[in-house]
Amino acid sequence: MIVQTFSLAGTLDKLGITADAVKSGKFKDMGSPLKALNADDRKLIQDTVDEFYKGFVKIVATGRGPRLSEERSRFSPTAGCTPASRPRPTV
Repeated sequence: MIVQTFSLAGTLDKLGITADAVKSGKFKDMGSPLKALNADDRKLIQDTVDEFYKGFVKIVATGRGPRLSEERSRFSPTAGCTPASRPRPTV
């Protein structure tokens, strides 16, 4: 699982442009390209990614049953696509 964000905050600052958000909740502008992620934003996104990843593994485990324990290394959170001919990266 991956969530990618980008920030234009530095560029806007160099151009003298400011962006303000009027919002109904602390995290409503989380991930906005108009501001950099703060520590709280980053933690919430990471926690969400971790939760989705655990859910994904659980769904696959349900489908594969006992085979999953033999194939657990295939769920490396550090790897994208890895050819079978190459060793899988470890966490």
